[in-house]
Amino acid sequence: PRALIAWVMVVAARVPASLATGWFDAAELSLHDPLVGLSAGAHVQPRGALVHLIMSAPTLGDSLRYIQRFSRLLIDALHVALVPQGDTTRLVFSFEDPQLASHRHLVDYSLLATVSVLRGAMGEAFRLSAVHRRRAWQSFDGEQHRRLFKCPVHFAERDDSLVFVSHDLELAPRVANPLVAEQMEKLAEALAGMAFVQLCNPGAPVVLGSFASSISMQSGAPTFGTPEPALVLYV
Repeated sequence: PRALIAWVMVVAARVPASLATGWFDAAELSLHDPLVGLSAGAHVQPRGALVHLIMSAPTLGDSLRYIQRFSRLLIDALHVALVPQGDTTRLVFSFEDPQLASHRHLVDYSLLATVSVLRGAMGEAFRLSAVHRRRAWQSFDGEQHRRLFKCPVHFAERDDSLVFVSHDLELAPRVANPLVAEQMEKLAEALAGMAFVQLCNPGAPVVLGSFASSISMQSGAPTFGTPEPALVLYV
């Protein structure tokens, strides 16, 4: 349909999760692949403000906390929780809509796409302790899950989650840059605010901008009319 083609052609489009499930179902029928969600998650090409925020975070734990905080910027109906549990920490994925929560392709994609982003940020240092799937094991499950997640995958668990060794959360991403992460977090917060405005009043105009000022190195007082702020805003 033309509507679907229009979504695909707009690279930066934010696709509703309910629409993505239809794509996955059509892809399974066309490709005869019962694990098409995994295949899509393995080939995801991360982009956007949140991805840069995750990659710039000081530690893996900070990256997971960013995912928890801004998950709805990725998938509108997704809630992510970071749950410490002894020597392990689980990143739990849950969908508010029961139909989305039970859609194996969407959940497979969400889990493996997140792993792909984190693996790109951490490099060889990244590892998972296990993956938990809420759905029951089926005949087509098994080797592909273990090969793509590179860890044991357990079915019929109480939730859908990625399990990390807790002390690994102190590891730093390959391009960790706290200063960049701070600026990207501000952008993500602004995007979250813009999304909230659209939920309250669809179509309402929103302006996103920034402000920079220089200060006196002698007194610390703000100075105005100097060229430095213009250079900062330009960069």
